[in-house]
Amino acid sequence: MRYMILRKDVSKKIISLSAAVSACVFSLGLQTRGAFRASAKIGQTPAFALNRSEVCLTVEANGKFFEYSYPEIDVENGKPYLKKFDEVVEDIYYSSLVPPVDATFVCHPEQDEPFVFVAEKVGLGVDKHALLKGIEKTLERGGGKFCVTEYVEVKPRVTREELKSTMKKRGEFSTRYSSSAASRKKNISLACRQLNLTEIANGEEFSFNAAVGERTEERGYFTAKVIENGKFVEGVGGGVCQVSSTVYNCALLSGLTVTERHRHSLAVSYVEPSFDAMVSYSYADLRFYNDTGKSVFIVADADGERVRVRFYGLPNPYRYKRISVVNELIEPLPEEIIRTDELLAGETKRMVFAKKGMKSAGVIEKYLGEKMLERKLLVTDEYSPLRGITLEGSRHPDESGR
Repeated sequence: MRYMILRKDVSKKIISLSAAVSACVFSLGLQTRGAFRASAKIGQTPAFALNRSEVCLTVEANGKFFEYSYPEIDVENGKPYLKKFDEVVEDIYYSSLVPPVDATFVCHPEQDEPFVFVAEKVGLGVDKHALLKGIEKTLERGGGKFCVTEYVEVKPRVTREELKSTMKKRGEFSTRYSSSAASRKKNISLACRQLNLTEIANGEEFSFNAAVGERTEERGYFTAKVIENGKFVEGVGGGVCQVSSTVYNCALLSGLTVTERHRHSLAVSYVEPSFDAMVSYSYADLRFYNDTGKSVFIVADADGERVRVRFYGLPNPYRYKRISVVNELIEPLPEEIIRTDELLAGETKRMVFAKKGMKSAGVIEKYLGEKMLERKLLVTDEYSPLRGITLEGSRHPDESGR
């Protein structure tokens, strides 16, 4: 009986132990399911439960949102990954970038100091390394949202101080035109406006005709006196050659290499012989080459009294002196007298003033401080003389005394 009782007690103990183990297993199962639910509540799906169609990634950077899911994200061996990780990082970086702003300037050509320099602005971009690590950790948790908190400054290419150092005055030249007709003044003003702030890049050849454009009535030009074949005639755009001549001299004083220049057939009054530069859109241009190492900017203005042209770029250590040499004067033919009954007998009217022609040369001298480094013959020219023309009256008064 004792033996049987002992077996019975043992059986009870075994049954109790089995029940306890079952209870523990059941409790562990409840805890595991509870943990899974808790994980699901915070969006951390266990790797073994991931499905490619359910994995998504949201990145917030600089106030912008970027969302990725299948097929950009795939799952392999229970782990989600971005198929084109580097491209995604670059896309987020550049799409969220607050770009830097280079320093710039505003030009007031009528001022003696024409430039007002505007400061640069630093940009802001995500830290690519922090972005990469953040995306990796978010995907390791099964996806979700990642907010970028680490940023880096993005420097502008050009600062105000750098810009100012490359915008020094290289040369300046002015001519007068206060006595010109109103139409000629308007043409000069228009050409200066179209020329102002022209940039000549380093290694580029400047063309006056390309910069100013064709001189036509449709583009706002008026008829005024021009020189054509040794005579003064009316033509659209009269006065523009004074602007081109001013530019030519400024180019010489700025140390630029002139590659094309034409003289007028008659000497002009606003600049010395051999320092004029005639232009015609169809056949004659003014060209010069920029080999200074940086861009050169042209500042041009006309105030009704003078045409002023200035070149700005890298500082020019040299100074230049222009020398006009007249080698020979050419006398005009005797004045032409034209009789007309539009004037009373004894009355005269000068139509064209006689003007001597000449043979001349243009010379440029280059200095460093007070030391002359070079003296160079630029051009030799011959200007035609201009024959004078006078009207002489032939009409006699009638009996009434008129």
